[in-house]
Amino acid sequence: MKFLTRLFLLILLFSLNAYRAFGQANVRLNIVLYQVQKLEINPNQTSLNLIYSNLNDYQQGVELTHESHISVFSTEPFEVKVLFMNSELTGNLPLGKESKEFPQVRLKASSNLSNPSVTFPIVNLSTLGRTLINATTAIIDTDYDVTYYGPGDNSMARYLEIKGTTSFSNDVLYSIEAK
Repeated sequence: MKFLTRLFLLILLFSLNAYRAFGQANVRLNIVLYQVQKLEINPNQTSLNLIYSNLNDYQQGVELTHESHISVFSTEPFEVKVLFMNSELTGNLPLGKESKEFPQVRLKASSNLSNPSVTFPIVNLSTLGRTLINATTAIIDTDYDVTYYGPGDNSMARYLEIKGTTSFSNDVLYSIEAK
């Protein structure tokens, strides 16, 4: 009986090894990474108002900071550029001033994260794309605050209506470009 048990175990062992030898196959797994970039504007911040409501606003200018205004994902170095979509104002402008160049609005981005590979120049908005964020490395899912600065020195007074409130607008376009 001992002999038969040993024989059975020996046959079982050989058959398992034979199964392994003939039941294996290799697969090569290749991982392919493409460059990806994504830029999003916070959906709760798609409209903003620079409000001049007192003498100090006209003299000193106004500023408005939107926290987490832009979200960026980029697997390669990049620039975020910003520009005015139109060279002229739209809205309820004073009579005879239907067409007027947009005032000098400036922007500055910032981040709570300290990263020496990312710089934030102050940008004067125009119809030409200006670099707002300059990154020399990949940035994965990072939010940036953006501050909008309206001009002072009473320069906005030239846009005022004789009576009532004057409002006008322009669209701001953000884009991300690989470096």
